[in-house]
Amino acid sequence: MSKKILRIEPEYDFSLIGIAAACRDYRLCWFINKYLGLQFIREEKDLPIFNDQGERFDIASFRHKIEAIEGDLYLLPNNATSGFLAPEIKEIDFFMLCTPEMNKQDEKDFIKALNQIEIIQTAYAIDPNSLKSKDNFLIF
Repeated sequence: MSKKILRIEPEYDFSLIGIAAACRDYRLCWFINKYLGLQFIREEKDLPIFNDQGERFDIASFRHKIEAIEGDLYLLPNNATSGFLAPEIKEIDFFMLCTPEMNKQDEKDFIKALNQIEIIQTAYAIDPNSLKSKDNFLIF
């Protein structure tokens, strides 16, 4: 009997923005909500993430529902107590994940608005395909 191998290539159909801000996650949400008129709310359950050694750790997530396009914005901290969501870019404190993927102009305008917030040092677009830990973002 011959073996059949099923290869699955996941699609990374979301926009990913890296944010450097030396503050707590709830404080960053407050600033984003205030200055951009969004409504980020903390999700009830933390998200399970597994590091390279297979150890599980949980991270908090904040969600803003976008009714107009039936999408969501998620704010995720990169650093948890026992690991990083994306260990290859430790200089990033938070990730903003948008489903479905934003068009380039909307993404550029959103990043410009984020960079206007005083508590944010920098925000920039990240190509999910360039990350080794890109599978950690497939939970949405």
